[in-house]
Amino acid sequence: LDPFSGEVRFSTAKQGLEELNFHQMMYLSNSLLVAGNKGKDKQALMLVDLSTGNVRWTMEEKFGKIITANEFSKEEMLLVTLFHVYRIQNQSGKIVWKETTSESADALAGGGALGAALGAMAEQMAANITFNLRYYEKPEKDLFIIGSEVENKQTSSDGKTTITYTNNYTAFKLSSGKRIWKKPIEMKGQFGVVIFHNDDVLVLPDDGNRTNINAYDLNTGEGKWGKKGKGIN
Repeated sequence: LDPFSGEVRFSTAKQGLEELNFHQMMYLSNSLLVAGNKGKDKQALMLVDLSTGNVRWTMEEKFGKIITANEFSKEEMLLVTLFHVYRIQNQSGKIVWKETTSESADALAGGGALGAALGAMAEQMAANITFNLRYYEKPEKDLFIIGSEVENKQTSSDGKTTITYTNNYTAFKLSSGKRIWKKPIEMKGQFGVVIFHNDDVLVLPDDGNRTNINAYDLNTGEGKWGKKGKGIN
């Protein structure tokens, strides 16, 4: 809405989205990113100009569950879904690159009908899960990291629920979207502090009095501090 005149600038319903699944303000490009369903098996992603309400572009692709979006600049954005990461041009909607998020996603993509069925099951299981993701970019290096925090609940026989957290990190090439490390870095605790230092990344999760300070090689993902690279208590 135009807050001064009350004029409707944009409506997802008028654009044919029967169900809205994702929306996020993209301030650098003065736009609104929205995604939803057009019919039973048809998804659409739209970028809307905030000044005019006009749709800059529409992309119809099976994205699945969209986790987050982040602007590289006013020219390009990063889109993270459950199984893929996209780099997209803001003005045209052109996909610069599209890469899988993990080895598991690779296996599903190459698994034919079975992979598609398992992927659909994973999408359904993740439908009601709230993902906490963070994005870290090292400007002078062709690299960015996506961090993910997962909440784990365990209920004992007497009905008490214990909540613990794990957080993991995956490094990607900014220019191509290819994964850099052989496997993600995973540790106990919630998100804490992440700092780039030379060719390393320092990670300090929040795990109460059990927290470790970790240092990892940016090129390999190998731990450099503590016993077996597991960090310093």
